[in-house]
Amino acid sequence: MVRTNKGPRYPPPPLFPAVKADIPAILAIWLAARAPDLLVQTVSRPDEQARLTLFLNERFSNPLASIIKAVDWKDPNRITAVGIWEKKNYSSPSPSGCLEASVSGTENGGGKCCGGFLISGNGNTKEGEKRTPIEDFIRDRQLAFNDTWPNGVKHIELVLLMTDPAFQRRGIGTALLKWGYALADAEQVPCFLCASPFGWPLYRALGWH
Repeated sequence: MVRTNKGPRYPPPPLFPAVKADIPAILAIWLAARAPDLLVQTVSRPDEQARLTLFLNERFSNPLASIIKAVDWKDPNRITAVGIWEKKNYSSPSPSGCLEASVSGTENGGGKCCGGFLISGNGNTKEGEKRTPIEDFIRDRQLAFNDTWPNGVKHIELVLLMTDPAFQRRGIGTALLKWGYALADAEQVPCFLCASPFGWPLYRALGWH
């Protein structure tokens, strides 16, 4: 076999900042893209859609979060994928005008996003809060990773990357990753992410460790 210089099968997708009005479309992509993931099916809750919506609203309210959407070349009104990159351990302006630290791992009511699904709570289980043993395991492993690497380190975190199943394997997810790489390179900071077993092969193939 001979390696050729054949170019990519698909052109680079158009990328734009997402807006709050895009939340229903982003939510639909999120749910569809993770549907085959058995781990997500195990951890998901009856109120999952409401929790995901709350999480997205929180990201749109976070000045340190960049929510980037890819759209279809033929139909710019159709979102094909979304990536959420968030600056961690930076400083952000508070309502009072002062600067407050943004600490990796702190979330509000939506929970912590780990590999495309949400884990409630950041420390010990709150009174009345219910988590499965799998949730506790994933959450504890994520917190241990944070203590080893990202905590206290200025970095960019890939919070979410989801592609509409109808548009997968077209280089769209890779384009969203490269957008974040460029941001991290410009800021001269490292990147971190939490991948599910379902998404791990993609990140591994693209050089993540």
